Amino acid sequence: MKRSLQETLYIIMKQNKNTFFTAILIIVSVSCSQNINSNKIKEAQPATIVNEFDEIETKYKKTLQMLEKYKRTAFIPITEKVERNHSCDSKIGGLPYLRHEQDWPVCPNCKKNMQLFLQLNLKELPKKKANGIAQLFYCTTQTPLCEVDMNAFFPFSKSVVARVVNGQSESAVVSPKIDNLFEEKRITRWQIKNDYPHYEEFEQLGI
Repeated sequence: MKRSLQETLYIIMKQNKNTFFTAILIIVSVSCSQNINSNKIKEAQPATIVNEFDEIETKYKKTLQMLEKYKRTAFIPITEKVERNHSCDSKIGGLPYLRHEQDWPVCPNCKKNMQLFLQLNLKELPKKKANGIAQLFYCTTQTPLCEVDMNAFFPFSKSVVARVVNGQSESAVVSPKIDNLFEEKRITRWQIKNDYPHYEEFEQLGI
């Protein structure tokens, strides 16, 4: 039994409410519609339109099948805002764990402490647990504009520090020299999510 355009779209959307799959539907729809002459659309019979959208649905399902082999498990951090604290906790922003008072990285351009972007206690990871604390620091000083001056967006920039340290002792406590210290969001748990390639990668992957 042939379905109407509205029925076809409704069924696909009902089966896949995720906006990622909605994007795939739109891409496939545009791809198919580009093969239809605009004059022919005006003259097309209802059966022709239904056939076109049956083709869209088929390509849509085929694309989903191809994407399955690239599926990976991702873990999204769930956070809560807490008072800033020099701790070993997994966190985004705030105060880092420090082995000693001179342990907070300093940007060689502005001579200020770098922002803590991310700290992960490797024992708290949802998979592949390990010892140590992974930290990512990034200079956000605007005057001078260290991100540009130090090419922070390129590998091995001196205004970026990524490291793993031991957290076996109490953290040192310091008052950082930094503009607008980020608020601290402690990672309380991890949400499991299926991760797929971005649509801009489809051509490279042959999808």
